[in-house]
Amino acid sequence: MGASSDTMRRSPAPEPVQAWIAQPPAWLDVQPIENQPDVGLIDLDLGEQEAIRFGLRRS
Repeated sequence: MGASSDTMRRSPAPEPVQAWIAQPPAWLDVQPIENQPDVGLIDLDLGEQEAIRFGLRRS
């Protein structure tokens, strides 16, 4: 999975969020993102970095 979904799977994510990601709805499409270092994103957490990379990949 990705960093964001990994974060949702564990504490301190609220239990309803953990339950939701454990059995995600059919419409949810979690896609892996290559974790390539980018000095422009170094101050962001991994989930934020992946979201930006995903957006750039989709454009």
